[in-house]
Amino acid sequence: MKKIIGQVAVQPEKGWLYYLDREMNLYRSKMLFGKQKKRFPREFVVRTKIKREKGYLYYCDKQGNIGRTEAQIGNPKKREKTV
Repeated sequence: MKKIIGQVAVQPEKGWLYYLDREMNLYRSKMLFGKQKKRFPREFVVRTKIKREKGYLYYCDKQGNIGRTEAQIGNPKKREKTV
């Protein structure tokens, strides 16, 4: 289940990938298309005051909101067989 937990004062631009690191700082890097091999350095965007909790995946959506969803760890079909 998705849940919005914060809002950043950044409007995401087209052609950029926005992501959070372990310290919950927002970074961006240029997206690669097709067979491009050039790597672009990441750019620091903003520091957030959100605390990371174990078992969740954090992301930045198109509206500039920070959201989280439960992380799917392992193969659920495999888990059912072993339990």
